[in-house]
Amino acid sequence: MRTIYLLLTVALLSSCSRKTTPDGGGDCTKYAIVPVSRIEHVNDSIKVYFHVMNGCGQFNKFIEKDSAGAHIVTVQAIYKGCFCTMDIPERSASYKFKPNKPGTSFLTFRGEDGNDITETIDVK
Repeated sequence: MRTIYLLLTVALLSSCSRKTTPDGGGDCTKYAIVPVSRIEHVNDSIKVYFHVMNGCGQFNKFIEKDSAGAHIVTVQAIYKGCFCTMDIPERSASYKFKPNKPGTSFLTFRGEDGNDITETIDVK
């Protein structure tokens, strides 16, 4: 009987081992697109605020796309960790717009509940 318990314990412990990926992320790293809650102009950049779904969430990168005369910006968050606090904190990151040509540009930040935030920028 002890042998059966020992074998079950070994099988259970080996199935719970942490597997890592080549980038070192492990099984507990996830990425998600998160909505922008608000923006602020700070000097020559834009401070972008967004909510992540738990305490492990942090800013990863901006994803940019040009579509129908607008520059669309979405925020990708990264969640590192298997055990996270169950809060919904607001994080921020600085976004610096690099225009291709002078003129008026429209920046659209993907917002919450389909309420996108659009900014008009005049580039000289």
